[in-house]
Amino acid sequence: MSDTSLAADPGDGQSTSDDVVAQLTVDERGTRICALYPADASGIDLVTTWITAREGSFVSRENAR
Repeated sequence: MSDTSLAADPGDGQSTSDDVVAQLTVDERGTRICALYPADASGIDLVTTWITAREGSFVSRENAR
């Protein structure tokens, strides 16, 4: 399930900045998870070039400014 309340583009739950995509989801326990990966990744790069952070480990873009 995508959590669009934290996404910069609430239309699809994803935001892009430079060449990175941020995908916000909620796991089965209700924990928000943010996954970052290269926007142009495909194939093996898409499944090997990413990083995730669980709720409590990330802040909104507005709060980071």
